[in-house]
Amino acid sequence: MTEPLLEDIDTGIPQYTRAQFLLSTDPYEFIYSFSNNKLKMKQMINLMSEQAKAVKVNNFASLFAEYQKSLKAKSGFGEENHTDFTGQPLDLECGSWTGR
Repeated sequence: MTEPLLEDIDTGIPQYTRAQFLLSTDPYEFIYSFSNNKLKMKQMINLMSEQAKAVKVNNFASLFAEYQKSLKAKSGFGEENHTDFTGQPLDLECGSWTGR
């Protein structure tokens, strides 16, 4: 038995346009709505990244990381130290570690 293709599964993710990924916060707000469930949020990030790539937005994960930083800045919390490796799919907190 073959597994169904991802595009054949209803993921519950709204379809966004390239303009929405680049000019609005709608896709990022949707993903952030899962922030109380880290596993679900990571799954949604992966699925949304695929959708973004389909409309030629190849940096969804880094855009989402910047969205999260903007929320932290608005809330008054300072920026934590995050990883910044080429090609990393997610921005990760790394505490006091630096690669310098």
